[in-house]
Amino acid sequence: MKIIIETPQLELWRIEEAFSNLPHVHEDRLQLTIPTKGICYLTQENKDYGIRDGHGLLQYSAQEHSFRIGEDSSVIVIQIRNDRPSDFFREPEVDFAMQQTFDPSLIMKQFQSWSSELFRGDPADPLAVDETESRVLSFLYYSLKGSHAINGGNPVPFSAPGDGLTSSDRHMTRVLDYIHASYTDRINIDTLAAIALQSRFHFIRTFKAYTHKTPYQYVLGLRMEEAKKQLRQGGCTITQMSVKLGFSSTSQFYRAFLKAVGVTPEEFRTSSSR
Repeated sequence: MKIIIETPQLELWRIEEAFSNLPHVHEDRLQLTIPTKGICYLTQENKDYGIRDGHGLLQYSAQEHSFRIGEDSSVIVIQIRNDRPSDFFREPEVDFAMQQTFDPSLIMKQFQSWSSELFRGDPADPLAVDETESRVLSFLYYSLKGSHAINGGNPVPFSAPGDGLTSSDRHMTRVLDYIHASYTDRINIDTLAAIALQSRFHFIRTFKAYTHKTPYQYVLGLRMEEAKKQLRQGGCTITQMSVKLGFSSTSQFYRAFLKAVGVTPEEFRTSSSR
């Protein structure tokens, strides 16, 4: 079995079969190779490694490498494109150790969670994809050994809405104003993070600390409230509504509405008209 999932910033591989590739380099990305069962035989910069489950090996950009596994082994490969100026994985800003250790069961669980989010979510909605990417990067940042300083993982503090606003709070208020004005459009994390004057890495955590929701959950909440309002009023087909609310397809709107409200849009419209 081989699963490959691609997003703008990541490639996630899960290989559970005999596999080998030729020596190659990646000019614009980091790669993390993590055996989850058995042994992965990896050659990197003309050195041979036999890495077992529970360990991992990091390949920086331009480092030649190749690997092979047997039929009874499995491996997860995470490739991170490091061509964004604000990306904390860019060298030489962060120096991660080449050899890493991982809990194989945790890596498998995380991979299943990430892939499930990407398969269930709206692939055309950049905010949904951005959030999953950020979760992957955040997990790796706090799991990898290296020179990077960790501040305890605490997001930048914010006051509760309505309290006396700090400068940081005012930036977050501007973010919310932007979301409320644009929630039916295609919004991405980079735009919201720029308004908040934060890196995308820290923005999602601080946004959730402020609103108790991720940006995508917040946007979906606004879309669902508007959907319920339009369903009560009538005069608009479900297809027209899904387009107006920024969904890439009617099926995506159906799934989101059913999950959020507990009934289909038609069932909600019928019950509201009684």
